[in-house]
Amino acid sequence: MALSAVDVPQNYAEAMTSPDAGRWKDAIRDELRAHIRNHTWDIVTRPPGVKVIGFKWVFALKHDEHGNVTRYKARVVALGFLQTFGVDYRETFASVASLATIRVFLAICCQLVYRIKQYDIETAFLNGTLEEEVHMKIPHGIKVGEGKVCRLRKSLCGLKQAGAVWYKTIGGVFVKTGFRQCLSDQGLCVRDSRHGPVFIVLYVDDLLVGCADATEADRIEASLSAHFKVKALGDTRFILGMEVVYNHLEGRLLLNQSQFIDKMLRNFGQLEAYPVRNPNVPGQDLHSVTTSKSLRLNQPYQELIGSLLYVANGTRPDICISTSILSQFLENPSEIHWRAGIRVLKFLKGTISMGLRFQRTQQPIGTIIGFSDANWGGDSASRRSTSGVLMKISGGPVIFKSKKQSSVALSTAEAEYMALALATQEIMWLRQLLAEMGFKQLPSTSIFVDNKAAISIATNQGSVSRAKHIDLRLHFIRDHVARADIALQHVPSLHHVPSDSQEADFLTKTLPTPQFTKLTKMCGLMGHTS
Repeated sequence: MALSAVDVPQNYAEAMTSPDAGRWKDAIRDELRAHIRNHTWDIVTRPPGVKVIGFKWVFALKHDEHGNVTRYKARVVALGFLQTFGVDYRETFASVASLATIRVFLAICCQLVYRIKQYDIETAFLNGTLEEEVHMKIPHGIKVGEGKVCRLRKSLCGLKQAGAVWYKTIGGVFVKTGFRQCLSDQGLCVRDSRHGPVFIVLYVDDLLVGCADATEADRIEASLSAHFKVKALGDTRFILGMEVVYNHLEGRLLLNQSQFIDKMLRNFGQLEAYPVRNPNVPGQDLHSVTTSKSLRLNQPYQELIGSLLYVANGTRPDICISTSILSQFLENPSEIHWRAGIRVLKFLKGTISMGLRFQRTQQPIGTIIGFSDANWGGDSASRRSTSGVLMKISGGPVIFKSKKQSSVALSTAEAEYMALALATQEIMWLRQLLAEMGFKQLPSTSIFVDNKAAISIATNQGSVSRAKHIDLRLHFIRDHVARADIALQHVPSLHHVPSDSQEADFLTKTLPTPQFTKLTKMCGLMGHTS
């Protein structure tokens, strides 16, 4: 059944009156049976004076890689916002792997020519036992007498502590099976083996396993299956809406969001739109737009920008500066801002198969190449500068950021220095993460900078007077230079980096199409056939 053929109900009443009511009833029945098998709750008489929280039914569809419906899903969700801290919940924090960690994991596995397997822990949150006493109303589909409620024994989706309970539960299993959680990101676990390190990436109930030997993945599956109901999904193809196209034998991996972009084109009526080659109009200043009633729009601007941000943060650094600028007008957008957002979507239409390309290289495994750049005073409204940071491993970007600086820089050197501070933070995190994964870092990680004055300030070679007003916190760069954690390189001085190839340049400002296209390809953005 095609993706657009089924409407997902927003509540129980809609599900019961929809054309697919029979399928939704079956999904509800399956969900309740799972709770009975799991002994998620006890049906008890409501104790006097006890707060009882509500619930809601959440419905969803599962699709295959072609967009066809494969499963109708129903889930009972507790209304955790009705809980009271210190009474029926305490700890709420649960770590999941960051997008940057997932990209690093994929880049390293590609370099090592590892197998990348994917697993799903079914009804993950139900595996954790609650320490607090929580009472919930009886869900639809359960027939009991008056005055009865559910006393929850197991964690349930929607509870404040659900994520924390699950994370504690599965973390304990990882430790028992010989894995150690990385301090840099506790969503990544590592175990040593005779074939090399084994990695597990955890994102709620999704698991990615990277290992040299397929039998190692089988052993991990068996260990997890002793504690949870594990579904093996085979070679990783999708994670968090991102498609993984991996040629294991050739050591090439492409990470893209083509299906999500296609869905955006449908949602915003751009399937037949003519693509553009540049997401921005070079030289256009969206800050100079004066919003008036005639320009106020009726279109879902916030939804559009939110979707674009998801793509930008996942796999498309080439639209980072566009989304960074457009997200500044969420409260009071104009028709011009809307058209600018649609232009970005038209650009994605023409580059729908583009994504992050990782591949085997001749460099030592885990080698980081960093770029730092700034656009001095580029924001015409505030005169604040924009920092651009790009970090590459295995030939592709693992970290890419376009961020407006928090204060006004008084010179290009100061703007570049502030951008360098952000780059240094990211480098130090990456170095620690990779060391925990088992890849000792070179004495210094190179950061390419195109401003000699900023390099002079960072290496204590510049004039004191030009830097005396700079926030002391930014001078931590000097500490890392002195300790040889980072080595600052002036871009034009390197024979292997052409003078016009400051790869982070496109993250700081809009560029003419030829320069924009060249830099995005250089940074590691490619399509299926590149």
